[in-house]
Amino acid sequence: MQTKNIFFVIGKSGSGKDFIVDRVCEKYHMNKILSYTTRPKRPHESNTHTFISNDKFKAIKSDMVAYTLYNGNEYGTTQSQVDDKNNNFYIINPYGLDYFYNDYKGKRPYYIIYITAPEATRKVRMYNRGDNKLNTAKRIANDKIEFAGISLDADIILQNEQGTDIDKLADKIYKFVEIKEGIVCG
Repeated sequence: MQTKNIFFVIGKSGSGKDFIVDRVCEKYHMNKILSYTTRPKRPHESNTHTFISNDKFKAIKSDMVAYTLYNGNEYGTTQSQVDDKNNNFYIINPYGLDYFYNDYKGKRPYYIIYITAPEATRKVRMYNRGDNKLNTAKRIANDKIEFAGISLDADIILQNEQGTDIDKLADKIYKFVEIKEGIVCG
């Protein structure tokens, strides 16, 4: 599905943003941008990033319109990825969003969807995906700083607590997309 807008999805580590966006994309035949990263792939990780070497990242870095350095790993997306109307969603963090505000020269409008989850739930999810206690503690501490005040930038905020029906969250996101795309009224 082509959209005139790009929908940025932000959320703290373990909030479920990748899982939720994957469900929206699967259910409604939409696409997310796979950011480039130098980070090693986690065990059992699938459709979250395009994993490339430091040299390959360096070769495309000048084309980046969203960029983040976290824990020694680089993440980013290019102008052409954002401008491709077949790409509907981009999962991004606040630092990457700041970079985008300063570096994006295209004309594609954007909206910000903020996925939240309680800290205890996020910790369990991070452990379940293979993060160790030290890495989890670092991410939790970093997120407290990085996400301070981010809700003020969000166009919609959705809660993803333990036991939340992911299909209902996917439906809410799709409804938001429909409204912003002018597909439905209200």
